[in-house]
Amino acid sequence: MKQIVKFIPNLLTLGNLFMGLLALVFIAREQMVSAVLCVAVALILDFLDGFAARLLHAEGEMGKQLDSLADLVTFGVVPGFMLFQMIIITQGYYFVDVASWPIPVFLNAAIAGLVPLAGALRLARYNLDSGHTDHFLGMPIPAMSMFVFGIPIILEMQYHLNFYHPLSNQFIAILGEARRWDPSDILIVKMMFNTLFYQVLSVILAALMVSRIPMLSLKFKRLSWGKNKWSYGIIIWLAIAYLIFVIPYLGGYGLIDYLIIPIIMIGYFILSLIYATFGNQKKEHNQMKFKAEIDVMPHDNLLDPQGKAVSATMVNLGLNEIQNARIGKHIQLHVEAPNAEVAKEKVDQACRKLLCNMIMESYSFELVEA
Repeated sequence: MKQIVKFIPNLLTLGNLFMGLLALVFIAREQMVSAVLCVAVALILDFLDGFAARLLHAEGEMGKQLDSLADLVTFGVVPGFMLFQMIIITQGYYFVDVASWPIPVFLNAAIAGLVPLAGALRLARYNLDSGHTDHFLGMPIPAMSMFVFGIPIILEMQYHLNFYHPLSNQFIAILGEARRWDPSDILIVKMMFNTLFYQVLSVILAALMVSRIPMLSLKFKRLSWGKNKWSYGIIIWLAIAYLIFVIPYLGGYGLIDYLIIPIIMIGYFILSLIYATFGNQKKEHNQMKFKAEIDVMPHDNLLDPQGKAVSATMVNLGLNEIQNARIGKHIQLHVEAPNAEVAKEKVDQACRKLLCNMIMESYSFELVEA
């Protein structure tokens, strides 16, 4: 029963992965809004799996790797495929047989592939970085996906247009006049039927994901204001956006202005830039404290006399099932550094130059903020 309970976070992660696969099916079947709803459910599951893992004390390497795999599919491959479709559609080749597509059409759409590739690099780097607790390095892949998924929602729910039937600029201008759109609305719709917009967006989002810009996270350290003021800043911004873009529409012609989606993401990015300029600099002037847990083990192809002696003793004790014991050493270090990246570098140097005989031993370590 205990094992089943501890597997609950992995089940939530698998649900995230399933929603991503379902979203791919919906995109292929020309149902963008349904795909976005699947990803919205996946976002909730992505939040809950980590929360459940901490609550049930079921955190582990398997869950970490499974979570990254699910995130890559749902928040990397799915938005990349969506951008690919958007570029093909805006070029006017969506309803043309693939075999008839000119090479430039493929090359233009291939730029969308930067999004899942950058997402994979982003997640791999995140898995190796355990020191940052209040921010990420580079745009988180779920935040990037929210920006992309907001586009079909805005087009279909805000402007009631079918994305799979692109409109010319002249027709958009006529339609805007008939529907009494503001000039800004006409510009937004024209942009959403423009190939270059999606190509530039793909490049920008990919660059943000692999950048070293500190981006705020919602990882709370208890509920105090002092250590969570930037996370509370995100919540305050969400409340302000709600008041501006939702409340005025409750009694009007619609329930919501769907432009709130990119506005929220832009606000999040601006807050992160402010944090990188002021908050993170102030933090780096102060030395942060980290704890390193280091494991040093002999190479597998080398004889381990201590391990051999332990294995022989196990037989004498009647524990025949325990074999091939290997004896290593565990070292704990406390490190002061301006940030986790510097602390990791210092611990790595200590292992290579002092704590580990690189000819006969290998090492691994985990770094956490003390």
